[in-house]
Amino acid sequence: MSIEANPQSLAHELIHKVTIKETNNNMPYWLAEGLATHFSGNQISKSPARVKMSIIEMQNTDLEKLTAMKDILSYYESAQEAVEFIINTYGREALDEIMVELSQYPFEDKTGSEVHRKNTEIFNIAAEKVLNKNTNELDLEFVSEK
Repeated sequence: MSIEANPQSLAHELIHKVTIKETNNNMPYWLAEGLATHFSGNQISKSPARVKMSIIEMQNTDLEKLTAMKDILSYYESAQEAVEFIINTYGREALDEIMVELSQYPFEDKTGSEVHRKNTEIFNIAAEKVLNKNTNELDLEFVSEK
């Protein structure tokens, strides 16, 4: 693959590098993919047939274990929508504050499913601190917006 062939994929991966550094690699999988998809301009096509996932469902799903393309695309689309929901509902500043909160924890040297649960717990603490909502409340708002 050349950069000219797929600049959004390159942007997506570079955004991962930046957000990993910014958060000390303490993001849950869905947040990492949602940020990279949203900010790279690599919009996932919104298919009405695709099942949308809630934040809780994404937190309970290991992306690395998904094998069906429709499930993988649902995860990416839902992650992107969750990031956009946070930005549209609480503002970009709130998302930035969540990222700062995540960065307060020590750098996590592992990746992906190795730290998915721990990073989910860290996100839940950060979101409650910044948004004054627990993850269940945030998820209910997100699902009602979908």
